[in-house]
Amino acid sequence: MNAHAHSGSDTTPSDASGSPWGRFELNDRARRFRAFSSSRGTGYLAKRMAYLARRLAMSAVPDVADVEVFGHKLRIDPRGNLAEKRLLFTPQYFDPDERALLARALPADAVFLDIGANVGAYSFFAASCSGPHARIIAIEPQPKIHQRLQTNIAFNPGVPIEAIQLAIADIDGAISLFVDEQNAGETSMRRLAGNSGSATEISVSAKPLAALVSDLGLQRIDAMKIDIEGAEDIALAPFFEAAPATLWPSVLILENSPESWQIDCIDLARKRGYQLVLSTRLNVVLTRPATG
Repeated sequence: MNAHAHSGSDTTPSDASGSPWGRFELNDRARRFRAFSSSRGTGYLAKRMAYLARRLAMSAVPDVADVEVFGHKLRIDPRGNLAEKRLLFTPQYFDPDERALLARALPADAVFLDIGANVGAYSFFAASCSGPHARIIAIEPQPKIHQRLQTNIAFNPGVPIEAIQLAIADIDGAISLFVDEQNAGETSMRRLAGNSGSATEISVSAKPLAALVSDLGLQRIDAMKIDIEGAEDIALAPFFEAAPATLWPSVLILENSPESWQIDCIDLARKRGYQLVLSTRLNVVLTRPATG
């Protein structure tokens, strides 16, 4: 796929951050593909048709597109970030079981931590399930992605999402981040076998999760998602050691990356009263009764 190809539009990522939402609409062909792919069902044939339409649509899509996803206005760059391509064309397949569970669990005044927020898919979904007094913390260390996350938040005045540019780790200071140039969503604090040839190393600020939670003055966490490409244990293990049980989230969504963990996150959570309630190809979800 040519990362710079588009359908003759003057749309470019470089001029997108300062433009109002709606400036970059899908053209008619891309809009039809999106309508088709996003309305397919969950059966095998329906999914194959949706993915085929998504693949065909990429030749018609501008470099960025302004669309509504999960009831919010987002600016999507489907090139170089698989998560955004999924959001643009097949949002119904974006972690549907995890989202259904989250929708049932979040109260109107939800406190939700989105660690490895990318451009905000989980954060905006959580906002759609809660009310204006919710507190949704979207944590993303990658500078370019964080800027685009902030842009998406600005497009939705009143949305209770706070963006923080930070890596959650086991240290307070600078840490190396390996940015995957082919898929920004696979950026990690650990150099992964899959991105070793295209990863660029940058330095970003890091802080332990318990310290950040203290800084934010949080008294409870209803749900927390950690998707940091195989480094989930670096965030979770120190948190469980340092934070009181009253701050352990009732719902914990983790990227399913046991081959990359040095500490088994599922076992770690089970020892603290969590039960594994969902396991998919991409994620595991654990729950525990609320305390305090």
